[in-house]
Amino acid sequence: MLLSFLVTQFFSVNMPKLKTTDVYQKVAERTAMQKKDIERIIEALLDLITTEMKKGTEVVFTGFGSFLAKERKSRAGFNPKTKQRMHVESVTIAKFKAGKNLKEALKGALPDQKQPQALTPMQ
Repeated sequence: MLLSFLVTQFFSVNMPKLKTTDVYQKVAERTAMQKKDIERIIEALLDLITTEMKKGTEVVFTGFGSFLAKERKSRAGFNPKTKQRMHVESVTIAKFKAGKNLKEALKGALPDQKQPQALTPMQ
């Protein structure tokens, strides 16, 4: 309950979303290409990234960032509702590491965004 409150208070942001069809349209406008061609290109790119990540390959867009698959090892955990200890299996997750140019471009990009406040120890 406390964790849920902290997440909603400090880390949830109601940001606008750019949906897939909007991406196709915007790229088509910027490149003067047909939207259907852009859709095929983006789908092929996403398929390539996924296929390479499945093989364990890191996909790097210099300056923008890199996509990689990482294994999260199995571990002991517990069910938060029942407090019962359990075994959590290992799982492969997708990771994205932002590149230098992307980090620089985003500095100060959301000035009106609510920033998380530092938590102070309870007295």
